[in-house]
Amino acid sequence: MKNHVSEDQISAWLDRQLDSDVSLRIEKHLECCPSCDRIRAELAAASNLFREMEALAPPAHLWTRISAGLQQMEPEPVGWFAGLVVPFRQRSWLRAEILAFATVVIACGFGVFRWSAMQTERQQLAAIDRAYHSLLPQNAESFNPFATSPWFNTESNPFANGTSETGGKSSPGSQVKR
Repeated sequence: MKNHVSEDQISAWLDRQLDSDVSLRIEKHLECCPSCDRIRAELAAASNLFREMEALAPPAHLWTRISAGLQQMEPEPVGWFAGLVVPFRQRSWLRAEILAFATVVIACGFGVFRWSAMQTERQQLAAIDRAYHSLLPQNAESFNPFATSPWFNTESNPFANGTSETGGKSSPGSQVKR
Protein backbone atom coordinates (compact mmCIF):
# COMPACT_ATOMS: atom_id res chain seq x y z
CA MET A 1 0.00 0.00 0.00
CA LYS A 2 1.07 3.50 -0.63
CA ASN A 3 -0.40 5.28 2.40
CA HIS A 4 1.06 3.85 5.57
CA VAL A 5 -0.15 4.69 9.06
CA SER A 6 2.29 6.69 11.21
CA GLU A 7 3.77 5.34 14.42
CA ASP A 8 1.94 8.04 16.40
CA GLN A 9 -1.39 6.86 14.98
CA ILE A 10 -0.56 3.22 15.73
CA SER A 11 0.43 4.13 19.29
CA ALA A 12 -2.81 6.09 19.76
CA TRP A 13 -4.75 3.09 18.34
CA LEU A 14 -3.06 0.75 20.85
CA ASP A 15 -3.98 3.11 23.72
CA ARG A 16 -7.57 3.38 22.41
CA GLN A 17 -7.36 7.16 22.01
CA LEU A 18 -8.87 7.38 18.50
CA ASP A 19 -12.42 7.79 17.23
CA SER A 20 -14.23 4.62 16.10
CA ASP A 21 -14.09 5.44 12.36
CA VAL A 22 -10.35 6.25 12.45
CA SER A 23 -9.73 3.16 14.58
CA LEU A 24 -11.60 0.97 12.10
CA ARG A 25 -9.60 2.38 9.16
CA ILE A 26 -6.30 1.64 10.99
CA GLU A 27 -7.40 -1.94 11.83
CA LYS A 28 -8.19 -2.64 8.16
CA HIS A 29 -4.82 -1.17 7.11
CA LEU A 30 -2.93 -3.29 9.67
CA GLU A 31 -4.61 -6.49 8.34
CA CYS A 32 -3.31 -5.94 4.81
CA CYS A 33 0.07 -4.14 5.49
CA PRO A 34 2.83 -6.33 7.00
CA SER A 35 5.27 -3.41 7.62
CA CYS A 36 2.70 -1.41 9.65
CA ASP A 37 1.68 -4.63 11.48
CA ARG A 38 5.35 -5.19 12.42
CA ILE A 39 5.51 -1.62 13.87
CA ARG A 40 2.28 -2.35 15.80
CA ALA A 41 3.81 -5.50 17.26
CA GLU A 42 6.96 -3.64 18.38
CA LEU A 43 4.96 -0.83 19.99
CA ALA A 44 2.66 -3.33 21.71
CA ALA A 45 5.67 -5.23 23.11
CA ALA A 46 7.19 -2.01 24.50
CA SER A 47 3.85 -1.00 26.01
CA ASN A 48 3.46 -4.45 27.63
CA LEU A 49 6.93 -4.17 29.16
CA PHE A 50 5.94 -0.96 30.94
CA ARG A 51 2.62 -2.43 32.10
CA GLU A 52 4.24 -5.60 33.45
CA MET A 53 6.99 -3.80 35.30
CA GLU A 54 6.63 -4.23 39.01
CA ALA A 55 5.60 -1.18 40.99
CA LEU A 56 8.31 -0.06 43.31
CA ALA A 57 7.27 0.80 46.83
CA PRO A 58 9.36 3.40 48.68
CA PRO A 59 11.06 2.36 51.93
CA ALA A 60 8.99 2.88 55.08
CA HIS A 61 11.47 5.28 56.71
CA LEU A 62 11.71 7.57 53.65
CA TRP A 63 8.75 9.78 54.57
CA THR A 64 10.01 10.30 58.14
CA ARG A 65 13.39 11.45 56.80
CA ILE A 66 11.73 13.84 54.31
CA SER A 67 9.38 15.34 56.92
CA ALA A 68 12.24 15.82 59.42
CA GLY A 69 14.26 17.62 56.76
CA LEU A 70 11.29 19.85 55.90
CA GLN A 71 10.86 20.88 59.53
CA GLN A 72 14.52 21.94 59.79
CA MET A 73 14.48 24.01 56.62
CA GLU A 74 13.84 27.74 56.67
CA PRO A 75 11.22 29.09 54.29
CA GLU A 76 12.55 30.08 50.88
CA PRO A 77 13.01 33.82 50.38
CA VAL A 78 10.74 35.41 47.81
CA GLY A 79 12.05 37.74 45.12
CA TRP A 80 15.47 38.43 43.67
CA PHE A 81 16.58 40.80 46.46
CA ALA A 82 15.75 38.29 49.18
CA GLY A 83 17.89 35.73 47.37
CA LEU A 84 20.82 38.12 47.58
CA VAL A 85 20.29 38.87 51.28
CA VAL A 86 20.03 35.28 52.60
CA PRO A 87 23.77 34.47 52.39
CA PHE A 88 24.55 37.63 54.36
CA ARG A 89 22.21 36.61 57.17
CA GLN A 90 24.27 33.50 57.70
CA ARG A 91 27.58 35.40 57.83
CA SER A 92 27.20 38.38 60.16
CA TRP A 93 30.89 39.32 59.91
CA LEU A 94 30.40 39.91 56.20
CA ARG A 95 27.76 42.59 56.84
CA ALA A 96 30.23 44.95 58.50
CA GLU A 97 32.72 44.58 55.66
CA ILE A 98 30.09 45.27 53.03
CA LEU A 99 28.84 48.30 54.96
CA ALA A 100 32.39 49.68 55.19
CA PHE A 101 33.00 49.06 51.51
CA ALA A 102 29.73 50.77 50.54
CA THR A 103 30.66 53.78 52.71
CA VAL A 104 34.05 54.09 51.01
CA VAL A 105 32.50 53.82 47.54
CA ILE A 106 29.92 56.50 48.33
CA ALA A 107 32.57 58.82 49.81
CA CYS A 108 34.83 58.38 46.78
CA GLY A 109 31.90 59.03 44.44
CA PHE A 110 31.03 62.22 46.31
CA GLY A 111 34.70 63.31 46.20
CA VAL A 112 34.93 62.74 42.45
CA PHE A 113 31.67 64.65 41.92
CA ARG A 114 32.88 67.59 44.02
CA TRP A 115 36.28 67.64 42.27
CA SER A 116 34.53 67.65 38.89
CA ALA A 117 32.31 70.54 39.97
CA MET A 118 35.36 72.51 41.13
CA GLN A 119 37.10 71.90 37.82
CA THR A 120 34.05 73.18 35.97
CA GLU A 121 33.95 76.28 38.17
CA ARG A 122 37.65 76.89 37.56
CA GLN A 123 37.15 76.60 33.81
CA GLN A 124 34.28 79.08 33.92
CA LEU A 125 36.30 81.56 36.01
CA ALA A 126 39.21 81.23 33.58
CA ALA A 127 36.89 82.05 30.65
CA ILE A 128 35.60 85.14 32.48
CA ASP A 129 39.17 86.20 33.28
CA ARG A 130 40.20 85.82 29.62
CA ALA A 131 37.25 87.94 28.51
CA TYR A 132 38.09 90.60 31.09
CA HIS A 133 41.76 90.75 30.06
CA SER A 134 40.87 90.90 26.37
CA LEU A 135 38.69 93.97 27.01
CA LEU A 136 41.09 95.58 29.49
CA PRO A 137 43.44 97.32 26.96
CA GLN A 138 40.57 99.33 25.50
CA ASN A 139 40.13 102.77 27.00
CA ALA A 140 36.56 103.15 28.16
CA GLU A 141 36.46 106.86 27.35
CA SER A 142 37.73 106.44 23.80
CA PHE A 143 35.55 103.41 23.05
CA ASN A 144 32.13 104.50 21.82
CA PRO A 145 30.04 101.82 20.11
CA PHE A 146 27.54 104.46 18.97
CA ALA A 147 30.05 106.65 17.10
CA THR A 148 29.01 107.62 13.60
CA SER A 149 31.08 107.49 10.50
CA PRO A 150 33.14 110.63 9.68
CA TRP A 151 31.03 111.69 6.69
CA PHE A 152 27.83 111.84 8.80
CA ASN A 153 26.85 114.78 10.93
CA THR A 154 27.76 114.02 14.55
CA GLU A 155 25.19 116.35 15.97
CA SER A 156 22.38 114.03 14.86
CA ASN A 157 23.76 111.20 17.03
CA PRO A 158 22.91 111.83 20.67
CA PHE A 159 25.45 109.23 21.85
CA ALA A 160 28.42 110.59 19.93
CA ASN A 161 31.05 112.59 21.75
CA GLY A 162 29.88 116.21 21.23
CA THR A 163 33.22 117.93 21.76
CA SER A 164 36.44 117.72 19.84
CA GLU A 165 39.87 117.34 21.34
CA THR A 166 40.44 121.10 20.96
CA GLY A 167 37.47 121.89 23.17
CA GLY A 168 35.09 123.24 20.50
CA LYS A 169 32.30 121.72 18.55
CA SER A 170 33.22 118.48 16.85
CA SER A 171 33.47 118.27 13.16
CA PRO A 172 32.81 115.25 11.00
CA GLY A 173 36.54 114.49 10.75
CA SER A 174 37.24 114.72 14.47
CA GLN A 175 35.54 111.47 15.49
CA VAL A 176 37.64 109.04 17.46
CA LYS A 177 38.56 106.02 15.45
CA ARG A 178 38.27 102.57 16.84
